[in-house]
Amino acid sequence: MSQRSDRLIHPWLLVAILAGSLGAEIAAQDSIFDRMASALLGGSPFRPQPLTAEDAPIPVSRDQLQIGITNAYDPSGVRYLAIRLRFQNRTGKPLKVQSDQCQIVMGNEVAPRVTQPAQLNEMPVALIGEDSEGDPVALQGPGEFSVAPGKFHTAWMIFAPLPPTRDLSKVKLQLKTSAGPIDIDLSEREANRLQVTSERIGPRGCVNVCRVTGDLNILNLPKLVDLMSLNSAAGRVISFQRGALLRDPLIEEWLLDGEEAADNERLKYLPAWPQRSQSTVIVGLPGQSDESSDSLAPTESQAVRMVSRAVFSSDATVEALDYVKRLYAYMPRSAVEFSFLQVVDQHAT
Repeated sequence: MSQRSDRLIHPWLLVAILAGSLGAEIAAQDSIFDRMASALLGGSPFRPQPLTAEDAPIPVSRDQLQIGITNAYDPSGVRYLAIRLRFQNRTGKPLKVQSDQCQIVMGNEVAPRVTQPAQLNEMPVALIGEDSEGDPVALQGPGEFSVAPGKFHTAWMIFAPLPPTRDLSKVKLQLKTSAGPIDIDLSEREANRLQVTSERIGPRGCVNVCRVTGDLNILNLPKLVDLMSLNSAAGRVISFQRGALLRDPLIEEWLLDGEEAADNERLKYLPAWPQRSQSTVIVGLPGQSDESSDSLAPTESQAVRMVSRAVFSSDATVEALDYVKRLYAYMPRSAVEFSFLQVVDQHAT
C-alpha cells in the first residue's frame, strides 16, 4: 500500500475506533461527529439559552427558535413553530423524554409535535442552522429518547398547526418526561430575554432611538413593535447593541422592508409595521456587513443624521428657510434664527 493511501486511511480508521468507543453515549449527548460536521459544513453550533431554573434537576435550554410556514404563497401552507432543545439529566437516574407527546399551547389552541408528514401537508421545512430543507419527522429524530445521568441530549421539536394570525396568545411549551411534565412559558421567557429602551431626541423628540439588547426572535418581536408604536416620531433609529442576537432571516427581512413588509406574503403573519414615521434607519444589524443601504448605518450618530435629512428635507422646510432668509434685512439675526427653528419644530411634529 502506498504512503499516500496510508495517510488517507489512517484518519478514517481513527474515526471508526472513536465511533466504537463512544457507543451509547452518542445517543445521549452532542457527539464529536456533530461538532466536526458543524465545523466542516458551516452548521450552527448550539448556543444555549436557559428555559428553566439553573438549579432544576432537568435543565432545559434552547438554541434556535422560529415560526415558519411551509408555503406562504398557497392556502395549503401550514404554520409551524420549531425549537431546538437541549436536555440535561441531573436526576441521577436514566431519563426518558417522550418527544412525540410534547405540545405547545396558545390560549385555547393546542399544536402537537409533528409526528406525521401529513400534519404539514407532506411538505418539507427550512430550519435555521440546517443546510437545506428536510423531512420534519426525520429532522426531529425518534419520538422518545433517553438521557443518561449527567449527560445531554439535543433535539429539534416542530409543532403544528399554528393559527393563521399575527397575534399569537401566550405560547407555553409542555414537555413530557419519565420524571414528570415540564411546563415552560415561552412567551414570558423570551420577552425577558430582550431588553429594549427608547430615547426621543431632536426638536420635540422628532427622532426616536430604540436600542435593542439580547436575543430578538419571533416571540419577543412584539415587545420591540410596542415600543416603536408607543414612542412614534417623524424619524426612527433601531440600534442593535453589542452582543445582540438576530438569527431569524424573516425578522431581518421584516426590518429591512419596513412598511413595505405588509405587501410581502412571507411576512404576512409577522406584526404590522408601526406607522407614522417618515424614515427608519437600522444600526448594527447582526450578521449584516453591507451597510450601503439607505436603511442601514454603521453608527447611531450617522443614523440620526440620515433620519434627520429625511425628516427635514421637504418642500415646506425649504420654503420656510427661503422665506426666513428674506427677513434678514428687516430683523435681527437672532430673531430670524429663532423664527426658523419655530418653523422646523412645528414641521417635525
